[in-house]
Amino acid sequence: MKSFSVVALGLLFVCSGCGGGAGTDPWSQSRKETHRVQGKLVLDGLPLSNATIVFRSEQEDIAASGISDENGEFTLTTYEPGDGAVVGTHTVIVQKFDPNTLPENIDLDMVDEVPEPKLLTPEKYSEFGTSDLTATVDASGQNSITLDISQY
Repeated sequence: MKSFSVVALGLLFVCSGCGGGAGTDPWSQSRKETHRVQGKLVLDGLPLSNATIVFRSEQEDIAASGISDENGEFTLTTYEPGDGAVVGTHTVIVQKFDPNTLPENIDLDMVDEVPEPKLLTPEKYSEFGTSDLTATVDASGQNSITLDISQY
């Protein structure tokens, strides 16, 4: 359940920044500068679709996320859709769950009782404490990153 909770909280965090655009409120003004990041996710040589990718900065207390498409391609979002990630080194996690095992209509009071969905990607990549995936984002805005993972 911990893995699913990490993704759910990450997506909630990302979505909480959506909708208003950069404004003059203190939260918008304190945003870190982001740079476009595109990538491709490959599992055992084949594109992996519908997986969640999260980059957590090792220098800042901030993360960016994206979901791979049918070609395994993704674009990261921190505040606004497609805005990228902050500069620096990032620890990366990748999670894809069997959609047939994902619960529907979760009541927040019962979140601890919901069975954990089946993880389709290697478990070691599903948590920041165990993932050995890293990526570097630079200020050029030309960040094209391939994440090549294996079941073995």
